[in-house]
Amino acid sequence: MGFFEYLMSKRISQIKMSPMRKIAALLDEAKRKKDIISFGGGAPSLIPPKEILDNLYNHVRNNPYEISRYGSTQGSVELREKISEDVFKYSKVKYEKDEIIITEGSTEGIFFVSFNIP
Repeated sequence: MGFFEYLMSKRISQIKMSPMRKIAALLDEAKRKKDIISFGGGAPSLIPPKEILDNLYNHVRNNPYEISRYGSTQGSVELREKISEDVFKYSKVKYEKDEIIITEGSTEGIFFVSFNIP
């Protein structure tokens, strides 16, 4: 048994390729068509609003160290606290910030919860 198989649940080997990967390929082909607005595949075809770009530019200019270093492996503390507050506000379920993990996307999240670590 290899290292990967040791760490991963046996069920993970039964997962088929995500249909989103096929959709992402179709979206790449469709980028040449200007009448299609994509909100899929994590790559929307609309540019962010000017206010967001200005805010991002100012944050990078004023905080270059913060922007260019690795963050926490769980994700930003401030973001996890805000998520905790919002979940409680809208569902009355209380999660502490340390019970919340930020991932780069759903695939990473699925792999994260699939680990079968003894």
